[in-house]
Amino acid sequence: MTNKKNPYKTLVKSILAQPYVPPKILSKPKLQDYGLSEEIIKKNEINKKEDEDNKKTLFNLIFFVVLVLIFYNNDNIREALLLTLFSFAIFWPLKEILSYSKKTEIDKKLEEYKLDNKYFEYWTVLYPKKKVAGYWYSLNGYEFEKSLAEVYKANGYETFITSKSGDGGVDIVIWNKNKMKTYVQCKAFKGKAGVAIVRELYGVMVSDKVDSGVVACLGGFTSGAKEFAESKNITLIDVNDIIKMI
Repeated sequence: MTNKKNPYKTLVKSILAQPYVPPKILSKPKLQDYGLSEEIIKKNEINKKEDEDNKKTLFNLIFFVVLVLIFYNNDNIREALLLTLFSFAIFWPLKEILSYSKKTEIDKKLEEYKLDNKYFEYWTVLYPKKKVAGYWYSLNGYEFEKSLAEVYKANGYETFITSKSGDGGVDIVIWNKNKMKTYVQCKAFKGKAGVAIVRELYGVMVSDKVDSGVVACLGGFTSGAKEFAESKNITLIDVNDIIKMI
């Protein structure tokens, strides 16, 4: 019995693999840059809490009036109790939903501030980690492709990570500002990549009529691979070349 791949699962994996590079924030965001302060944030929370409490009080009052009307207009205790339970089942969830305060302008500014802080952390803490060779050598093949795609994206390229099946040796497709397409093949080898790997990429380039290619191998390349790539418009990059791109 053959195992069929789930196309939806493959699609989800492909989407998750795409490189994420947030907007560049080079200076640490401050509350005052967003018209905020600790006092303003605290006051906003107090106002929201008061608003929620007022709405809940109003709902409780309405519910109490409904109960009074049910028992006042119904002599049958059993029916009155059933109506009460029915009203409670509808009313209480509605109360919890409608009693929440709407998002204020302060909330929106605070969300923007927190998001920009995450962007700042990416560029000052997470992205610089890629400048160390040890980071790259710690990655598996899948992680290597994603991280290299992020480096290309950070350098202004449009990037797309191909699916694992049927990629023909192409792991990343990149486009420069002139929309020129380049195929990238990734090898997370600590040793040197041989000429067969470069030939594989070249074959796909010729088949797909793509003029430019890159083979990325952490450990470098054999002399045969370098000689073959010279006249084929294929760039060979190792871990040191990748670090220079960051």
